[in-house]
Amino acid sequence: MLNEQAQIPIKQEVEVVQRQKNSPACHFCGGQYSISHMCPAKGKQCSKCRKMNHFAKMCKSKVVHEIETRSEVEDGREFLIEFIYTEEKVEKPYALIKLTGNDSELAFKIDTGAEANILPLKDFNKLARKPALLPTADVLTSYTGEQLKVLGTANLKVQYKNQTPQTHTFHVVCTDRAPILSRQSSERLQLIKFVLSISNPAPIRPVIQKLLNEFSDVFEGIGTLPGTCKIYLKEGAIPTIQPPKRVPFALQAMFKEDLDRLELLGVIEKVTKPTQWVNSLVLVRKADGSLRICLDPVDLNRAIERPHYPIPLFDEVAAKCKGANKFFKMDARNGYWSMVFDKPSSELRTPCTASINGTDTHLD
Repeated sequence: MLNEQAQIPIKQEVEVVQRQKNSPACHFCGGQYSISHMCPAKGKQCSKCRKMNHFAKMCKSKVVHEIETRSEVEDGREFLIEFIYTEEKVEKPYALIKLTGNDSELAFKIDTGAEANILPLKDFNKLARKPALLPTADVLTSYTGEQLKVLGTANLKVQYKNQTPQTHTFHVVCTDRAPILSRQSSERLQLIKFVLSISNPAPIRPVIQKLLNEFSDVFEGIGTLPGTCKIYLKEGAIPTIQPPKRVPFALQAMFKEDLDRLELLGVIEKVTKPTQWVNSLVLVRKADGSLRICLDPVDLNRAIERPHYPIPLFDEVAAKCKGANKFFKMDARNGYWSMVFDKPSSELRTPCTASINGTDTHLD
């Protein structure tokens, strides 16, 4: 009796092991378990698809390493045709183009938004001498995204007015619209040209034009203030000649242009005789890339007898403008050039470089 009771649990244990061994593999972890809550993949994330409750080795998601897209059109170009038609009778930009060798003319619509020439099939069939219709894989897409059916391409010799005939490629399309001439062909045939800037100056008001005509001398040239400016030297001042400073080769052309411009304006003039004082020049590059030519009279500044004149404060000037109701904005960029030196003082400020020797007649 005791032996029979002892054999019962042994028999049950064998049956459990056999059921576990014969049970199918788990779809979530790959193991064999008789009870679903015993699966170790429960609550775990797959390292392949990032989904929950299964291991990567049992993942059913497919990994795509490469996507190959096949199309009926191989190695073809895609062109955009931007045309809009209207039912209203308005003047349209058409150009009468002669088709050389066919003794015929067609009115092509100039479309600067089109990237390809369009020749309708009905017009192609009217040609006396039809060129070979070559197969093509080009894709024509309209402004709305619709693809046009292209039958092929044809090379035609075209001529506008008295120009030399040119060969252009046309896409033959099934459409009842007018032929289209692309931007590239329109440029080659000199039907259009691109203007990079548009200048539309505002008209001058009559009252301003009257002032410009009445005081025309005020608006021409630099203009000068009355009188001349004189430089006084200290007693016993010794003249000094500064050695010329070399101008970098990259700036020589620009420097020469500025000197010619200043000479044309009368700001400087050439000196063909010896002078007791010779000053050097300093070139400064502006932010816009142009040159600022500065006189560097170091020794002359030490020898000048300076007049002492207090510069008025802004408050003093503003007090004198009491009651004024009209103010003008003036460009004083070259204001110092309006003060002219007398002849002896002008010779004191003679600049010298390796390429120019001139006299500064105006105050810099």
